[in-house]
Amino acid sequence: MKWYIKNLVTTDFLTYFDDIGEKYPDDYNLLYHKAQLLEGLERYDEALDVRCHAMEIAGIMSYYATNALGNLYYRMGDFYNAMVCYEENAATYKDNSLRLCIADCYLALEEYGSMEQMLADYLAEGGEETEATSYRMMAAYMKEDYEELLTYADMLIAENSRDAKAKAYKVVAMRALDMDGTEELIREIDSQGF
Repeated sequence: MKWYIKNLVTTDFLTYFDDIGEKYPDDYNLLYHKAQLLEGLERYDEALDVRCHAMEIAGIMSYYATNALGNLYYRMGDFYNAMVCYEENAATYKDNSLRLCIADCYLALEEYGSMEQMLADYLAEGGEETEATSYRMMAAYMKEDYEELLTYADMLIAENSRDAKAKAYKVVAMRALDMDGTEELIREIDSQGF
């Protein structure tokens, strides 16, 4: 029933956007929200068409349009085009936080050396060490390097003793390394309400 109601409401919104769009075909805000709705429905090809049209008319809002397009490419699994968008904004607007988006793309592509270089650039521009460590922890997990995974998880837990994600990765590493104490750590995570 929830799906039916959500689908009905969403269809009504799309109809609304189409009706208003006939009157205002170049309204960036309208296009932005229509693309967001289409993305939420996982209708990525349609969302991409709308986003590209928005990019054509964005002008001063190009930073937001480019980021939104990068996010759409990321959701579609097109990490190279997502990086192009993020890199353009990172260079043009000197937005250091976008280096994390680029690092995330490299992580998804399993290009760990490029990810590490992007994290180094992020840190050199004043980025937070915990953010970089979190990416390194995920890379260690993907590479199945459980000793490295344990090291990064411990670093994050030392920074924030309530970091449930780091504790979960620590459990994975401890089990893979056949270490004692995993059940105790799981109870600790459970007792924190995670």
